[in-house]
Amino acid sequence: MDRTERMRELSEKLKEASRAYYQEDREIMSNLMYDRLYDELEALEKETGIVLAGSPTVTVGYEAVDELPKERHETPMLSLDKTKDVEALAEFAGDHEVLLSWKLDGLTVVLTYEDGDVFIPNREIEQEFLNAVDEPGWDGLTQALNSSERLLESTWEMDAAAVAKGIDAIHSETSSILQYNNENSLTCAILMAYYSAKA
Repeated sequence: MDRTERMRELSEKLKEASRAYYQEDREIMSNLMYDRLYDELEALEKETGIVLAGSPTVTVGYEAVDELPKERHETPMLSLDKTKDVEALAEFAGDHEVLLSWKLDGLTVVLTYEDGDVFIPNREIEQEFLNAVDEPGWDGLTQALNSSERLLESTWEMDAAAVAKGIDAIHSETSSILQYNNENSLTCAILMAYYSAKA
């Protein structure tokens, strides 16, 4: 297979994975595999100087299927590029202290800290937050946080049976049967199970 054919093959696999993930709410390959294929395609494009029309390296990963309300921000909310290079991370951090964590898809929350107080800096965003909090159904979150506290205590007490039971309960609640053994699903379950440790 020549390089151009491989680029077409990679492009189709990546587009299919993006479509499944973003538009059909299903995962057909792990993030690790997606990143490997993406990096291979990007390297081939650099080597050949060819970028095929519709390549995932130059297009948005998916077409929005729902219209989301636009919010005004005091400062721009920007995305960062990804890297696996420690030197690039060190250069990005410079002389600043940084916190690195696993990448998880989810909701971005904008908060401002001033003089020891935390608040939402924008009235429209604040109202959206208040609307969300007013919705019923927060009992589940309270129960999850209490379960996380108990799991952390069991971990400190080295109660292996209680730890296994706690993680299994969270994993069962947060994972579909089709994705139960998926590495991302387990990572998410463990992060959620030990959420109270972040406090």
